[in-house]
Amino acid sequence: MEGNAIVVSSIIEDAFLISCLVLALQNAEQAINRNSDVDNFLDDCQTSIEAMLLKRLLATAGMIRNLVFEKYPSEMRTGEWRQLADREVGLLSTDGSDPIPLHFQESCNKILHHRSYSFPASDQMDDMKARSSLSLQDCAQFSGSRQKSKWHAIINLHNFASAAWVCADIDSRM
Repeated sequence: MEGNAIVVSSIIEDAFLISCLVLALQNAEQAINRNSDVDNFLDDCQTSIEAMLLKRLLATAGMIRNLVFEKYPSEMRTGEWRQLADREVGLLSTDGSDPIPLHFQESCNKILHHRSYSFPASDQMDDMKARSSLSLQDCAQFSGSRQKSKWHAIINLHNFASAAWVCADIDSRM
């Protein structure tokens, strides 16, 4: 991304905002449980936080996929680039199969092509969570289909944000 300071700055800002919004969402849920008198206001806050979080995830995943992974296809990636694309950020299950690690590059595709999502990840995904150390509070669940296969992804949003930040800053270290 050399020479594109605006994109680098946007990805870094979005990475920071994603982690902040995850924390805000967790605090809103706790506040709703404690303060039934203001639950309508807090419900609206929670809905707004979720909308902002989804918008930031879509923007970040789009910039990274279109401006980074297309610029540096797999055959051009070495060392740190390959490690970044292969960084585990969650779990993926296709057609109910046992979950496999979800890598950063593929997580961008899942965010961009989802049909449904939930923040935090649904408790129904406990079978996937049981096979990892993921805290569902820090995760989002995305679901969709590709060809005739249905997929479900759980993405740890802090891990995704951290990988996005590294991705934005990688040219300065190479």
